[in-house]
Amino acid sequence: MRYSKKKKKEIKIKHCLKIKQSLNNIFITFCTIEGLVLFKLSKGLTELKFNKKRSIFLFELIMKVFLKKCLRKVKRIRRHPILVQAMVPLSSAYMLKGCLRAIKSRKIRIHYFYFFNKKGFNGLRKKKQRRK
Repeated sequence: MRYSKKKKKEIKIKHCLKIKQSLNNIFITFCTIEGLVLFKLSKGLTELKFNKKRSIFLFELIMKVFLKKCLRKVKRIRRHPILVQAMVPLSSAYMLKGCLRAIKSRKIRIHYFYFFNKKGFNGLRKKKQRRK
């Protein structure tokens, strides 16, 4: 009996989406794999006024604004899947759900999702002992 082997498709990843969150701002950069920046956006550039700086709704809204502006400039984003790199603190990692929801609503394929944790003191410092 002969089994037909399926040929593996080579998937070309040409674009990378980098998400970085600081204490008061959110930075989103769309670049090529080589590192050439095609489009960038932050919360300040969207001209949104929010008193709550950290919320899932804000992440999703900024991502929707980013994708709306980005799709005008870079039209080939839907042809190939993208690579997503997220660098947020572990305590607020749940906010990436809003970003992913906005990406999926635009029907953009994600091939890889890298999540980088920020660790203070390289993860080596022990907690301070409490007094007894």
